[in-house]
Amino acid sequence: MKILIIHDQYQIIGGAEMQNLEIMSSLSKDDQYTVASVSFDGPKEIAKLSKISGISPPSQVRFYTSESSPAHMLLNAPPYPLHRLPKIQYLASYSLKFQSIVRKAMRDFNPNVIYFDLWRSSRFFSEIKSVPTLLYSYLPPFGYLLKYVPKSILLKMSPHNAYLLTGSRSLLYLPLVELDRSLYININEPTIVFSLSSLVDRLIRIERKKRTELLFPPINVSPFLRSDNSNNRKDIVITLGRIDQEKNLEQSIRILSRVNVGKLLIVGSLLRMDTWYLRKLYTLAKELGVSDRVLFVTNAPFSQIFELLKKSKIVLFPQEWGHSPYASIVEAMASGCVPVVPKQGTPWEDIVQMGRFGFGYSTIEEAANIIELLFSDSKSFKYWSSIAKKRASDFAQEIFMAKLKSYIQQLAR
Repeated sequence: MKILIIHDQYQIIGGAEMQNLEIMSSLSKDDQYTVASVSFDGPKEIAKLSKISGISPPSQVRFYTSESSPAHMLLNAPPYPLHRLPKIQYLASYSLKFQSIVRKAMRDFNPNVIYFDLWRSSRFFSEIKSVPTLLYSYLPPFGYLLKYVPKSILLKMSPHNAYLLTGSRSLLYLPLVELDRSLYININEPTIVFSLSSLVDRLIRIERKKRTELLFPPINVSPFLRSDNSNNRKDIVITLGRIDQEKNLEQSIRILSRVNVGKLLIVGSLLRMDTWYLRKLYTLAKELGVSDRVLFVTNAPFSQIFELLKKSKIVLFPQEWGHSPYASIVEAMASGCVPVVPKQGTPWEDIVQMGRFGFGYSTIEEAANIIELLFSDSKSFKYWSSIAKKRASDFAQEIFMAKLKSYIQQLAR
């Protein structure tokens, strides 16, 4: 059976990219599937992602890609705010270039089932109408969210887009936002739609009236579950995620400044266009008097991240209204870190289940008090650490892949 996986790029190393690599790798190792990939990126970028994520690279995958990728314009853009101009160029050239790759793949590969995970990856593809499709949905596009999500929440979900809609910039971007929403509503209907979180599931149903299946993303928790270093952990808080303004990493530094002991590790991938934000974080740590207690680890390989998690006690999530069951939180829980997340959004609702498997906070002071409790009370830490590891096993990639394969078989009949 031939499976075509569509994802625009793998160079921005985030949860979506790791999830697609996990699916590509798992399916390619199963003899009953022949897998092809449509992306602006090919085996070279996949190998880099594999090294950082610890996910084994796929075998026997056919890659349909482009030598001239508009994604390169975005990734190699100058630092903020000048990177806005190449981003406009990127958006302008994206659809035509990507559509040509899809056409070639459809003609040469002739898939039985198509899998894609971004709404934007399906807007331009009339070619896929005749083939059963699986869509794994992240957040709907910003134009759709703008209509249904309160702006006070949306600004926390997507500060980059909020920047585009302030002042005179809104004159240029508001028409694009409305076009974004209308394209989403009138999109070619996928055969089956999966939502990666309860929040996304509710948002999709508002206007599209489309039944979805809630399916948590595949996370490679096995190596983390096998690690047990509970007796050698230090008073370390770790925050994992791309070094990006949308991640609200300032909050982690502010919380640490209210804790009398311990250190903070901020670990994540860093693109050139976001170096300005890293400098901003350094400055904030210095202003708050905790520069000697905050360590930044950028673009680290999986082996290093694995060791850092074994030494840490707490995984702190700073982003308000996060929309995904973030793999970084689950991996940290699997390694024995206790999760501390905001009391809103998907981590609170779907991962720690409103306090059953970890802690939630509404204020900086509340988060700091939770951290000090877990640092000072070894019995409390060990209890919640074991609870976190048990919960993390519910997100194992084997559970996701079993469900995904069952749906593929249904569609291919």
